[in-house]
Amino acid sequence: MSDQLVDVATFGLVWEANLTKNRLKEEGIRSFLIGEHVFQTAPHVANPTGIRLQVAEGDVVRAKEVLAEKRTPEDEEH
Repeated sequence: MSDQLVDVATFGLVWEANLTKNRLKEEGIRSFLIGEHVFQTAPHVANPTGIRLQVAEGDVVRAKEVLAEKRTPEDEEH
């Protein structure tokens, strides 16, 4: 398995990126946010591609499945 990190999503909002990162963590998928701190401290110089969410190459398929799942408030109660 490769240690290469792969982008699976991009965000324009820090809170949205963190919520998604936490969702992957709940599923046991380790992920990393690239550019998060720039957006928080100097949004005027932030990368125009946004905050990048990366996972290990071996977790890409599962991460994309998790990100594609729709969650409802009822899901949170269980």
